[in-house]
Amino acid sequence: MAADADVDAQVIALQCSMLPAFASLCSDIKASLSEWIEWRRLDEIHRAPLPGVYEDSEHMNSFRKLLLIKAFRPEKLIFMINQHVAGALGQEYVESPALDLGEAYGDSTACIPLIFILSVGADPYPMLMECAKQAGMEESTSMLSLGQGQGPVARRLIQKATKEGEWVFLQNCHLAASWMNDLERICESLTESEGKKERGSGFANFGQSEASDDSLTLPPHENFRLWLSSMPTKVFPVSVLQSSVKMTLEPPRGLRANLKRSYADIKPEFYESAERPRPWKKLLFGLAFFNAVIQERRKFGPIGWNVMYEFSDSDFATSVKTLRMLLDEQEDVPWPALQYLTAEVNYGGRVTDDWDRRLINNILHTYFQEAIVDDDGFRFSTSGKYFAPDDGPLEVAQAYINELPADEEPEVFGMHQNASLAYQAKETNRIVQTVIDVQPRTGTKGGGKTPEETVDQMAADFLEQLPAVLTNEGAHETTFVKGPDGALHSLSVVLIQEMERFNKLLTIVRDSLKDTKRAIAGMVVMSEALEGVFSSLFLNRVPGMWAAVGFLSMKPLGAWFKDLITRVDFLRTWITSGPPTSFWMSGLFFPQGFLTGVLQTFARKHQVAIDTLSFRFEVKNSTDPALVGDAPEEGVLVHGLFVDGAVWNYEEGVIDVSPPMKLYTSLPVVHFLPEADRTRNETDYACPLYKTAERYGVLSTTGQSTNFVLPVDLPSNREPSFWVLQGVALLTSLPH
Repeated sequence: MAADADVDAQVIALQCSMLPAFASLCSDIKASLSEWIEWRRLDEIHRAPLPGVYEDSEHMNSFRKLLLIKAFRPEKLIFMINQHVAGALGQEYVESPALDLGEAYGDSTACIPLIFILSVGADPYPMLMECAKQAGMEESTSMLSLGQGQGPVARRLIQKATKEGEWVFLQNCHLAASWMNDLERICESLTESEGKKERGSGFANFGQSEASDDSLTLPPHENFRLWLSSMPTKVFPVSVLQSSVKMTLEPPRGLRANLKRSYADIKPEFYESAERPRPWKKLLFGLAFFNAVIQERRKFGPIGWNVMYEFSDSDFATSVKTLRMLLDEQEDVPWPALQYLTAEVNYGGRVTDDWDRRLINNILHTYFQEAIVDDDGFRFSTSGKYFAPDDGPLEVAQAYINELPADEEPEVFGMHQNASLAYQAKETNRIVQTVIDVQPRTGTKGGGKTPEETVDQMAADFLEQLPAVLTNEGAHETTFVKGPDGALHSLSVVLIQEMERFNKLLTIVRDSLKDTKRAIAGMVVMSEALEGVFSSLFLNRVPGMWAAVGFLSMKPLGAWFKDLITRVDFLRTWITSGPPTSFWMSGLFFPQGFLTGVLQTFARKHQVAIDTLSFRFEVKNSTDPALVGDAPEEGVLVHGLFVDGAVWNYEEGVIDVSPPMKLYTSLPVVHFLPEADRTRNETDYACPLYKTAERYGVLSTTGQSTNFVLPVDLPSNREPSFWVLQGVALLTSLPH
């Protein structure tokens, strides 16, 4: 749910839009505030009538209701858009039709490529081979997965196929960016040859260094077809897209669809031939359910997985063979071997993030445990809807799968109900950004400002607010303290490094804003870099030039700029007033360096090896540093952290389940206390701390993501695995 301040801003913007429907919106809301609050809390707000007189207003329509939904509950916008489009254009415009590959093939010719536009988890190969079988081309179809060094092989396959009338399927074009120009020339040659009755002697050599016999037979044989597949990518040739038959391929959506696909590939004789039927059938279903869960968790974004892994059908097939082999060879079920081979090898080979590896092990342990075999009452989730069906033939399991709900609740994944809100908010943002991206950049005839006038005013406002660079002039006597050996205090070094980073950012921001204003005025050339700044300012996005030297952030431009000012003010106060009682670690470029400085300070003071130190954490009872007390003698107080997916229980001093519609909550001040050879409490939840809610980052030289800071041990009354499945994490910065 949007924050109250965001709702207020959206409501005011609607009233100022000069639409008659919203002329008195603010006063109407104030007059019946309780009714509007109740309406805002509805789960299916898009289906509910509007409060007060708005539902029956002559000025109200579906699109204006959509604007109200955007203001009050932006995460529900996707549902309202579907409702609006279905009402305005028809239901067929919001329902994806099933792909008929035979129809697509019928629309093609030998000179027109056919392209599968993929999404994660989609595999067109089985469907294509079925189409080839029906067309009598099964034995004349060649497949090649593109990648480094595969370009010459692809050329030879196409040359042979154009001559002999075969099919060629080039998979994963997005992985062969350097070969896309060659592909474009091939397709252009095919297009130019369309309509020619006489075969050419061959032209269109591909690649300057290749032999001249790599040529096409043009026009190609009438049975020739070029099939391509690619994820959405900027490197794919636009001309090929324009001249081809395009097909989108979505993977199965929902647990039921994934389970149906998994069981559709299992043969009855294989299913019934196990030496120990009960463990085999129970664990096979548990494995299929695990496969479906890890696929579907991706839709929840960073709460589901830090990295969006492309788990494939081969992972499941390999795990099924492993399960069958171990059960047939061992007298007892080898639980540790099954857990390790499945989670760490067969599926885990794709998992690159340490915290995702912890997650996949916890997910699998939910289904690979003795209770699934021994207890018929064992359930996979608290709802009781999901369980391994009774022992029986393959049809029994398939019938049970068909009876499962088409749409599942987050609880089946071990996640909080709020996870659905996070998913809906992500989809809404994606739709809104797409709408913004396709908007024209020219001015209107309605008397409003042109883009140039808008950006020029924004640049002037930013320049007026932009802080001066940081210097050590007027520094407090305790800010840059030197030790007995003449070396600066570790945190003083951290401060100097942060000053350098922020000064570099401030300089680039200031210079680019000035240059953009001069370019708009025609005083300098609008370079490509300045064009990027101009477009970003107009779209309320952080320019790439700033982000490249700036701190990690997901905030839009306005919030990012305010955050920059606040961060600089924090450092300036640190310089002029000395080290604060509590540090706003979230305001630093590199919080990892700050924490290393804290450990170094402790190590020097107590003459201990720094590699023996780690932090013990004590969560205080207030988010306000002023109410916590003086700075500690050892370690530091840190404030400004947020909990993503949980809430702090002040009465019990533990993390607790979030209230409905509350995605992020503030964590109280935390005492970071260095301790040598510390033994952690196994009942605590090792909660990963990230800089942003995106969680994903570039792999650094430390082996960790640049977005990851450290794990914070938080007391809990629940098993740590509960919070692992919920995807709970700490953040230094919110996305809004």
